[in-house]
Amino acid sequence: MGSPEVLVRGIIPVTGDGPLWVGVAGGELDWAGPNDGVTVVWVRDYEVRGAVLISGANRGSGERAGFADTASALGTRNERYRLENLGFQPNSISQADLRRYSFHRGAVFFPEPGCYEITAQVGRETATLYLNVEQP
Repeated sequence: MGSPEVLVRGIIPVTGDGPLWVGVAGGELDWAGPNDGVTVVWVRDYEVRGAVLISGANRGSGERAGFADTASALGTRNERYRLENLGFQPNSISQADLRRYSFHRGAVFFPEPGCYEITAQVGRETATLYLNVEQP
């Protein structure tokens, strides 16, 4: 995982180059098992128009990550995940940042530890994120 940086004051640090970033509470991705989702915040740049479709896999084994709205083990997991248009409005975010970015809660289920390549198709642009999931 790249070094998380503060993109927007008032939310957790994120990693990525845009037009999509991901933030993980605590900054670490410790693998607790295939049924334990990791809660994330997706940050999307409004300047890039179009739908957001996210997918990902372990770079070593090819095992596909699952994506959901919540980290509940009972929730539906998808190998391809589409962000909703609206997202949520975090507290203590400037109006300028609310006009520039949308914020989306979600969860990622990693079937095994390893380095995961997450690809997000945002309109006509592609963002690639690398997340290192370690066994504690």
